[in-house]
Amino acid sequence: MFVEWLWIQPGWKKGTFTAPSTIDRRISGTVVSARAEHRLKLEEGIARLARNRLKQLVKEM
Repeated sequence: MFVEWLWIQPGWKKGTFTAPSTIDRRISGTVVSARAEHRLKLEEGIARLARNRLKQLVKEM
């Protein structure tokens, strides 16, 4: 759902959406912060699953 939400967020320029490379960086940052700063136990491969969904969205675009 995080990837889906990021996908529809507005981009820097009016009428654009968030770039896939930005979404990829946010996935990385969120997973690292969740584990390091908040000590959350995320399932193994959660970032890979999010990136796979991002790849699907890019392919559909």
